[in-house]
Amino acid sequence: MPTKQIILIVLLATVLPSFTAVGYVYSLSSAERWLFMMRADAQRYAEAMLAGDAATQGRYAKEFKGEVVVANPKTKTVLFAPRGDSGKFTLLYAPNETADWISYEQTGARRIREKWYVLAQ
Repeated sequence: MPTKQIILIVLLATVLPSFTAVGYVYSLSSAERWLFMMRADAQRYAEAMLAGDAATQGRYAKEFKGEVVVANPKTKTVLFAPRGDSGKFTLLYAPNETADWISYEQTGARRIREKWYVLAQ
């Protein structure tokens, strides 16, 4: 095999997955894209809010200053709603899914990941 063909194959093998990954991210809805990028930190922040862990909340508060974040200890849920132009969706973190989720889904909530719902706007 000539060197040029080997270089072309290696180049394509490294570049094509990148294009596929970028295409996948942009094919997601805005709520799913936000969750794809922020899920790990948002989940830690939500769990800290529900547990009353002020130290962990302080670490993540700056990261989520562009969102309205509201914890409801009674239902054990945390709401994330981006402010400004990107506020076209509201996400609900619900770690303890119970029979109550049937009522959430009837009011327009749609499960997009385990423990995560997007609320109808």
